[in-house]
Amino acid sequence: AAAGGYDNDVTGPVVTPGTYRVILDYGGRKTEQQFEIAVDPRVKASAADLDARLALMMQIHQTLDRLNRTVNQAIEARDRLAGNPGAASTIAALNAAIAPLVQFGIQSDEGNVLYPIRLRSQLADLAADVDLAYARPTVGQYAVFKQLDAEANQGEQAITSIFASIK
Repeated sequence: AAAGGYDNDVTGPVVTPGTYRVILDYGGRKTEQQFEIAVDPRVKASAADLDARLALMMQIHQTLDRLNRTVNQAIEARDRLAGNPGAASTIAALNAAIAPLVQFGIQSDEGNVLYPIRLRSQLADLAADVDLAYARPTVGQYAVFKQLDAEANQGEQAITSIFASIK
């Protein structure tokens, strides 16, 4: 981000223009407020375009959430098995299943120059790309998401099958 790019994170999809209500419930005290979100008048996208953008952003967000949870579970399982000499092959299998999903070698903002980007980063990049345009997602963005979602499902299935062998 400091070099003019964008962060490799997803803060969540931006809602479409409309009237919303927020409720704060803290310590048994509830406060409620209604508010309006309006689109910048310079944005020429229709409501249907912005709805399509939000729908794709939600799909990307859900895929990232599933992938993150599965990878975190795999890391926890790997760490639990670390002291068990009989679990070396399972640990190796978990490492091999995690490797195409997340790049852990990056230690700086320019780490992606030294290390290949992995699936999780590709999904985050797609989310940023869709988020940058206040327009209907392109055919290419939908196609890229379809491919990355399929790869995420394959990666999650690989980890799940390893979990089944751990029991």
